[in-house]
Amino acid sequence: VAAVAPADAGAEPDAGKGAAPAAVPSRDAVEPVLVYEGRRFSGKSCDFEDLADRFAHVHFGGALSIAFSVCYDTLQKWSHIVDFGDGPERGNIFIGNVKNTGTLAFHIWARDWEVKLHVPDMFVPGETKRYLCTVGPSGRMRAYQDGRLVGENRRGAPPTPGPRRWPWGPRS
Repeated sequence: VAAVAPADAGAEPDAGKGAAPAAVPSRDAVEPVLVYEGRRFSGKSCDFEDLADRFAHVHFGGALSIAFSVCYDTLQKWSHIVDFGDGPERGNIFIGNVKNTGTLAFHIWARDWEVKLHVPDMFVPGETKRYLCTVGPSGRMRAYQDGRLVGENRRGAPPTPGPRRWPWGPRS
């Protein structure tokens, strides 16, 4: 299951300079703007689900949180768990694995600038884990695995506001 929530849904509590929580911050529940029940996929480039018709009303921009569970059978090259885009280098938001490794990749294009958070050894074939990737209004990007903070980029950027023409479910 993947869920995308707006603005302050688990994003960036900013508990002071240098402070980082050890676990997902406790917040009031926020209704997701997009919920996708997920499916089994091969990781091949043609294996994705185009979600544009179901989620045409969704506009991304500013702070957001994306939660999902995943279990890889094998690690394919750059398999995207979430891929919301407008074409190469244009407002894209994607989460997946780096090359054919277990490194989590969380990338955001903010106008013409790509920001990244890579966290090694997050995906192990055969293991199911829950993840939460957030970006706050100042651009701080965080990744959590099973409720534990596993990575942070304090110099990220929130996504460029607007709809995404190609909101895809699992793809490579």
